[in-house]
Amino acid sequence: MEGRPGDLGPLGAERVEREQVIETPQSHVALGKQWTRKFTAGDTTPNVANLEKFVAGNTASTNVTNFSGGQDGQTIKILGDGFTSVVHDAFKIITNEGTSKLLAANKVFTFTHFDGVWVEDE
Repeated sequence: MEGRPGDLGPLGAERVEREQVIETPQSHVALGKQWTRKFTAGDTTPNVANLEKFVAGNTASTNVTNFSGGQDGQTIKILGDGFTSVVHDAFKIITNEGTSKLLAANKVFTFTHFDGVWVEDE
């Protein structure tokens, strides 16, 4: 019967459809698939749910006031485009300079979500 837990899929891999708790180290033969998402041009609150890597996709000046869909402990990396700025706000986004900042082209910026606030790494 197909679709039951424990059944092997077409590639011989077990399909798991429930939460797993793994308490021991694991080895991987290959790097897991990595995903990136490009921010929608002009979006001032881009959605960062369930991903870690992003590309700022603006071609005109855009001020990002928050990253929506994040969760505590989530870290995001954003490849700057030279047009996107993050607005420093002690209740939403804290930059490492303490002021709003332009995400320079071809530079990666890292933010981590703590207690409802995105904090930029040093």
